[in-house]
Amino acid sequence: MLKALGNPYTTCFHWLVQSVLELMKLNKKETLKFVHENNSDEKEAKASFEFIAQDANPNKVPMRLLFGGKREQMPLQSADILAHEAYKRFKDPDKPERKPWQILRPKIVVVHLGKDNMAKLVQSLEEIVKNTSDQASSAARKNKAS
Repeated sequence: MLKALGNPYTTCFHWLVQSVLELMKLNKKETLKFVHENNSDEKEAKASFEFIAQDANPNKVPMRLLFGGKREQMPLQSADILAHEAYKRFKDPDKPERKPWQILRPKIVVVHLGKDNMAKLVQSLEEIVKNTSDQASSAARKNKAS
């Protein structure tokens, strides 16, 4: 699975892009722009994104991948705030909600992974790997036949 999906960071990025594409499958006009932080995972993220764009975007949703730093890219700053607030919330859900979380919560879809549903996550990732290798094999056969 590691070979197909990369490290956990890249796997989450892949999963995020696929999830957004599923949510936006009716979108045929607006180009989705994904912003990835300049870091050591850029190369894997780019490869993952290119695979999705070519082989796992059946609805042909237009999309682009941008790289940048947190100082220049407001979406990266927003993602950090969201990650920080989500972490605080999931770490101790019995504490009163912080004001930033109250503002963010209605605008996001939250998935909580833990020991009770980790098997489902692994099963989903195994299905992605299987589908990815099936699609790659199909594409190779198609190219060979051409």
